[in-house]
Amino acid sequence: MPWAIKSEQGAKVEPTQPKQAETSPATQNVSAEQQEQEYAKIISVFGYKGAGKTYNSFGLCRPDQKILAISFDGVTEIIAREFYPDYKITVYNAVKYPRYEWVDSPEGGYWVESVEAGYKNLDELSTYLKNLKPKEFDVIFFDGLNFAEKLAEAYMRYKKGLKYDEKFADLNNWKLRNSQLNGIILEAQRKAKDFVIYTVYIEEHPTARDAGQVVSSIEMPNYVKDVTALAVVEIKIDSKDVQTKAQGATISQRHFFATIWSSKLKAIPTGAVYDITNKRLFEFIKL
Repeated sequence: MPWAIKSEQGAKVEPTQPKQAETSPATQNVSAEQQEQEYAKIISVFGYKGAGKTYNSFGLCRPDQKILAISFDGVTEIIAREFYPDYKITVYNAVKYPRYEWVDSPEGGYWVESVEAGYKNLDELSTYLKNLKPKEFDVIFFDGLNFAEKLAEAYMRYKKGLKYDEKFADLNNWKLRNSQLNGIILEAQRKAKDFVIYTVYIEEHPTARDAGQVVSSIEMPNYVKDVTALAVVEIKIDSKDVQTKAQGATISQRHFFATIWSSKLKAIPTGAVYDITNKRLFEFIKL
């Protein structure tokens, strides 16, 4: 298969009101479970920075599937081009407007999150997803959903007239942030044929303290509010293989492992561990 990666500009269009769908008695009798099957499954991949989340998220997909990768950090397209030249990948840059803006101050100025840019970025992404044809892509991949959460907060602050760090008493404002974030995930579920993938970072949760100090903790996905997944995959590098030799040279061979952290899918058993060094996850997991 020739190299098929391309970048989408996601031109903004005016939203239109959806037509009222006609229903028949047969349609009205469809169970809730059958209706849910129309939405693509969600798979979450988490790990530390540099552990291989993007690489192995692509590896969940087969070469014959059409993939829409939504990039929040600009690295997604590089990974796709370098390691998946045989895949049909379209990359959408979700950060078209710079996330930060310069604020002058007597101390010399500083950079802050731009709520207006965040609003525009999320609004254009939402419009782009809504205008996709149903099942146009087999897989929709959000590479860096924690960044999408920041855009959703910027969206909320812009709509409410709040500055980037302005405090507020109305906790309902967070509902607007969550609804915007959930909206793009739900739209992706409607449009993807097979499944939706998103990556998040690891965060450590304390499990024991001694004199106020954390003495033990567990690693968990840095979940994005109200966004759930049917299966959660953790990507790790085997630290035993990341050793330094004499004169500071490093061992080039590293082992990557995928652990099924949790799963509600029969095809992905919870607790399974796969050595994915120089392999792709779809060789082990059939979705």
